[in-house]
Amino acid sequence: MAKEKKVSQQNILWQVNHFKKVVDYLDLSRSILAMVCVEKDGKSLEDYEHYGFLIDVIDHLLKVGEILKSAEDKDLSPIGGRKKLADILETLNRLRKKDIHAGDLDSQLGHWDNLTPEQLAETIEKASEKDEDEKEEQKEKKKNDD
Repeated sequence: MAKEKKVSQQNILWQVNHFKKVVDYLDLSRSILAMVCVEKDGKSLEDYEHYGFLIDVIDHLLKVGEILKSAEDKDLSPIGGRKKLADILETLNRLRKKDIHAGDLDSQLGHWDNLTPEQLAETIEKASEKDEDEKEEQKEKKKNDD
């Protein structure tokens, strides 16, 4: 029977730091690869030939996340605590199942990262129209208030 290995405090702190860095790396990589896909041929990220690399990174994070579940609450503060760890692991599990829009971990690009050029243009146009509508509403409200 294999002996269960006890994880040291120093190892946990290193794992927390490592986990945080790799989550940031994964999120940035997803964004960059999504842009590459749009520039190349409008493929979705899941159809990109190197998508498997992201899956490997996700698998690694899921393994590290399992180790971190045994950490004390105070040790998890650099990543936002136990609840944030659970949220990240849930998102990683959904991403692992090729639901690339499961949620962005820290990305600024958000839901734009997997759109075709046409979809991106349409989304920007809708956002611009919404902004114009809101400005018109504000003008009308101000006019009525006066």
